[in-house]
Amino acid sequence: MSVRRAIVEADVSMMNVAEFCRTHRVSNWFFWDLRRRYAREGDLVLTPKSTAPHRVPSRTSPAVEDAIVAKRKELLEAGLDAGPATIRFHLDTLDGLPSESTIWRILVARGQVVAQPSKAPKSRRSLTATRANEVWALDDTDWALADGTGVKILNIIDDHSRLDIASQAMPACHGPNVLATMATAAQQHGWPERFWSDNARVFTHTLANAVQPLGVIASHTRPFSPNSNGKVERFHQTVKRWLNAQPRADTLDDLQHQHDNQRALTIITGNRCHIFVNGRLARTLTLDPTRRSQPLRTTQHQPRGMSRDNREGCPATQHRVGPWAGSRTAPVRERRPGGAGARLTNGTWRASVGARWWATDRVAVMTPEIQELFDAARAIQRRAYAPYSNYQVGAAVRTASGAVYAGCNVENAAYPQGCCAEASAIAAMVGAGERVIVEVLVVADGDRLASCCGGCRQRIREFAALDTPVHTCGPDGIRLTLTLDQLLPYSFGPENLEGF
Repeated sequence: MSVRRAIVEADVSMMNVAEFCRTHRVSNWFFWDLRRRYAREGDLVLTPKSTAPHRVPSRTSPAVEDAIVAKRKELLEAGLDAGPATIRFHLDTLDGLPSESTIWRILVARGQVVAQPSKAPKSRRSLTATRANEVWALDDTDWALADGTGVKILNIIDDHSRLDIASQAMPACHGPNVLATMATAAQQHGWPERFWSDNARVFTHTLANAVQPLGVIASHTRPFSPNSNGKVERFHQTVKRWLNAQPRADTLDDLQHQHDNQRALTIITGNRCHIFVNGRLARTLTLDPTRRSQPLRTTQHQPRGMSRDNREGCPATQHRVGPWAGSRTAPVRERRPGGAGARLTNGTWRASVGARWWATDRVAVMTPEIQELFDAARAIQRRAYAPYSNYQVGAAVRTASGAVYAGCNVENAAYPQGCCAEASAIAAMVGAGERVIVEVLVVADGDRLASCCGGCRQRIREFAALDTPVHTCGPDGIRLTLTLDQLLPYSFGPENLEGF
């Protein structure tokens, strides 16, 4: 029996009310008030009343809900994506416009969205590339011309930025057609580090063998696992939704013309200007064709709720990646006397764009001076003696005179007797009579950051100032640049022994 029913059915002449209330943890006022209400309203009082307010000030008005539903229908009829973010972008000047999550709930409540639990992500692991031009996802999809002739549409998108790299209609997805499309796109955007496709032979063999000499790595999904290629599969829907809203093309040229009129670059960024990079609106983005694996930056940092007047020209959006990735503004650079690279006005150093594993705001341009260090370190890295670990490291240091000295790691069967590459380079420098290091570069193969060990940081500290830049590199270039003070904070150096 519930407490409420026990209260209304209790015989107060035969019980201790105070003891009853203490036992059931209710107040005396609630006990008598419930009995009075029961006498007036009957069994209705046995069900607790809702504690929700009668009027919610933040509730979305019916007029706004109607506008949201109308905009979704309008976008779908035009053959465009009509998700909550897109709707919110188009209605951003509407008073009382709710968040994207609320828009989604309104669409569900109005029957505009059909729940598909089977499509919910099975894992929270993100498969998105961390850098632009790190991975291109490509796949072909079927389409039919007006006379029923079957054709293929090859879509290539950048896995990080979702930029439509290429959308090409072709009679069949054969190797020469795919390679020509990819090469044309690379002329504008540069070659990627690798491409990602399903396990079709035209991608895994023909295209992979063709781009291998260019240093482009081929990777593909597991058999019967299309969800790994989900981004480009989803992009097929965007393209087909647009094409279905257009008159059916008679020829391949007509079909390609429909693509070129409003291809995915305009569809995504012109009608879905809500795409954000690092929390900021990506309005003006490009890919530098001379680099691979680039962090995206935005050149116009507007908040999500920007006015429509500030969004003029958005359909002509391009994707830009600059050397100052992640910065709010492009800092002033100055040349370092006797050294190389670029230093910000606040004294910190930035490295050139590197590989995908280190999305950092310490990013600078690969100058000829740094390239000289890189070439010297790479050359001597190949001579490293590492029969036990097979981990070859090369290091190069630049002195105040501008001379460059390089060294490699030398391992020993008695492991502690081995020598690091940085120590070898410093030994070569000292042997030549130099004593001041102004720049250091270390390079190693592999996916992980090959940072200097603690002992080598202390060795560098003996001959270098705290603001000396130390570049950590991989085969693809600089991945991270830090000052010596950042690598070895609160360090002990020669000046600590002065006066003793």
